[in-house]
Amino acid sequence: MVSSRPTSKPEAQNPPTVDPPARGTPWRQWLEPIVVVTFLSALLVILASAGSAGFQVLRSDISDLRSDIIASETRQREDMKDLKADVKEDIADLKADNESFKASIKEDIADLKADNENFKASIKEDIADLKADNESFKASIKEDIADLKADNESFKVSIKENIADLKADNEDFKASIKENVADIKLDVRALNDKLDRLLAGSGPGTFPGS
Repeated sequence: MVSSRPTSKPEAQNPPTVDPPARGTPWRQWLEPIVVVTFLSALLVILASAGSAGFQVLRSDISDLRSDIIASETRQREDMKDLKADVKEDIADLKADNESFKASIKEDIADLKADNENFKASIKEDIADLKADNESFKASIKEDIADLKADNESFKVSIKENIADLKADNEDFKASIKENVADIKLDVRALNDKLDRLLAGSGPGTFPGS
């Protein structure tokens, strides 16, 4: 509610007298203190209003920028955490793979060493077998040579004996031939004597046995 107050009639006052502006200088009225003050006040109000609005806009922009920065930092932190986690997992996987690779290499080296030792043992056994076979072959060759020498000596003895027997047989054959020739000669002489006697005892024109 608004309380009503008794109104009194204002007293009649004379209007203030204003000096008419001097002719020929209209710009001087703008230099009056009241005009300047009014103009400056209005300008300050305009500037203050514009500054306040601009400050609010700038404050809002700064707030948005701060929010964006905070959100970006948060995302970057989260990304960094994820990256660190991924890097840790990758490092763990690499370490596990490295350990597995080292174990595999150790197993391969152990297998190669075992194979090398087995190969060396097999080579030694083969060399020992070859040496044994060589010695056995040499002994067999020596035995065969000895047997050949013995057979050769026996063959030589047999040849000598056969030659001696042939010589003896030849001498016996020669003696037999000589005896046979002598006998034949005696028989021929006896036959000639008989023929001579027969021819001597028979007359002319007669033939033995006629």
